[in-house]
Amino acid sequence: MLYFDLDWIKGNIKDSEYALRQRRYEAYLAGLHKNMHTLERIFAGISFNDALLLPKKQINEKLHLKFYIGDLQNGYYELKCVMSSDQRCDAAPGEIITSEIFYENGNYRFSFILTCLKEYTVNFSRIDSLKFNAISQKKYHFEHKGAFPCCVACTLRRPA
Repeated sequence: MLYFDLDWIKGNIKDSEYALRQRRYEAYLAGLHKNMHTLERIFAGISFNDALLLPKKQINEKLHLKFYIGDLQNGYYELKCVMSSDQRCDAAPGEIITSEIFYENGNYRFSFILTCLKEYTVNFSRIDSLKFNAISQKKYHFEHKGAFPCCVACTLRRPA
């Protein structure tokens, strides 16, 4: 990842560098927006910080991803995304700490780091559909606590 790497996650950079990386990434996205189709533009604008990546599937050359996103202030949503991609996503379900999207040579790259501090990348040519469904805070937190026992953050939050 170019902007939000492990040094950024662990706080191994100065505050000025932290702010600079955020501004550079925002400027990069702003430059991309004029060339993106609507669904890619919406996807790029979503904050996946603290999102839950749920089990996914590959059907032919379509990658079906599902996320739980949101927060207490804005509400919680299930996001279902279908991407044109011949690449499998080998990430296990888990919490996303940070993510970036890039466009290069006619393809997009969605990179993210899970709480296990491992980076994953999904390459795709376009997004075929995005569907948002409101979910309860209870459902979001139930999935978060119960579904990912290998996740350090989830293990710490799990009730005794």
